[in-house]
Amino acid sequence: MDISNEASVDSFSIGPSTLFGRTIAFRVLFCKSMSHLRHQIFGMLLMYYYKFKNCLRNYLSPVIAWFHPRNPQGILVMVTVIAFLLKRYTNVKTRAEMAYRRKFWRNMMRAALTYEEWAHAAKMLDKETVRMNEADLYDVELVEINFKSSAIVVKRVLLEISYSV
Repeated sequence: MDISNEASVDSFSIGPSTLFGRTIAFRVLFCKSMSHLRHQIFGMLLMYYYKFKNCLRNYLSPVIAWFHPRNPQGILVMVTVIAFLLKRYTNVKTRAEMAYRRKFWRNMMRAALTYEEWAHAAKMLDKETVRMNEADLYDVELVEINFKSSAIVVKRVLLEISYSV
């Protein structure tokens, strides 16, 4: 055991440990009375209220001015945004119903006891599954032209084979 003249004391915290908490504690300690503290709190709240109000006035009023009836660009923006929102959120219920039906038929396939039940559930699931329009993946006219030219080449080859025999 080490004997020394100094006593060690573990550090312990009294009061708030954060900078924000200490700031509030010092504000409270330096107030003369409770009415003085209330007055300072009211002043701070009033200051933040005016800052918020000025921020809204400086940034929100020009946006509101865009939607004035005599501003066609603002009205166009508003109508476009409403159209996008309506397009995005109108068919949510139908999509949810379709997903529910697909889940139902998938579960029926899992729980089927006979092949006929499984085949029926598979057929219904295939019917409920949304098909992608494959015509968007290629140019229809270009494919038709290629098929016609291929058919002409095949006819020529067949004619040459028939003449050579």
